[in-house]
Amino acid sequence: MPPQLAWLFATRPVFLYPELLPHVSLDPALHSARSVSMFTAGEDCLIVLGLRNLGETLQPKELLCHYLLRAKRVSQLRDHIMEKCKHTHPNNVIKAYQLQKVVLPMPVACDRVKPGDLRPSVEREERAMPGWLRVPTTYQINTYDS
Repeated sequence: MPPQLAWLFATRPVFLYPELLPHVSLDPALHSARSVSMFTAGEDCLIVLGLRNLGETLQPKELLCHYLLRAKRVSQLRDHIMEKCKHTHPNNVIKAYQLQKVVLPMPVACDRVKPGDLRPSVEREERAMPGWLRVPTTYQINTYDS
């Protein structure tokens, strides 16, 4: 990730929820096929919501990858859904939706931020911050007067 972008993510109060920050570099060239094929619990919830809302279309998985899971390929999504629906796999939101067409209550993705704690991620608790944000990031912003 370019240092300027990391600095913006780390220091702006608009990014109050470190849980929603990317966990890996935003540069697709740095992703190996293996690291991108992992799915988070939040992505599993997006898959269920996408299947529910796009299920009546001709290509729901293709649309889901195009609009909701841009970093995933259709083949990765298909394999992930099949893996989650196996009888040996524990119950989960994808399995419940695929087998019973029921959307289970989904886990909350972010901790609540108290009104008095509206500060950038780096100024608060480091527990939920991605690894690239835990490393001290300093970036000099130069302003040029015309």
